[in-house]
Amino acid sequence: MSAAAGSRPLRADAERSTARILAAAEEVLAVDANATLERIAEAAGLARATVHRRFSSRKALLEALTGVLNERYVCGLEQARVATAPPSRRCTG
Repeated sequence: MSAAAGSRPLRADAERSTARILAAAEEVLAVDANATLERIAEAAGLARATVHRRFSSRKALLEALTGVLNERYVCGLEQARVATAPPSRRCTG
């Protein structure tokens, strides 16, 4: 996760915390879409205050997680070389 335009870059420990929060959010929310930020913090092994320091709201956390998942999806498409892959065959019958 990169710092917003015009702001200072995050320290290495803050970057690690952010990555842990996002990974925990992905896992926890896959099981319980209504999980609290406190539950996500617990899964990340961090204090709830740390989650709130990195993400001002649940919406902000979900937006960041969406960005990470979108990047992963686009990277997967690029690696799959969809533009150069042979066309798929349709099954008949």
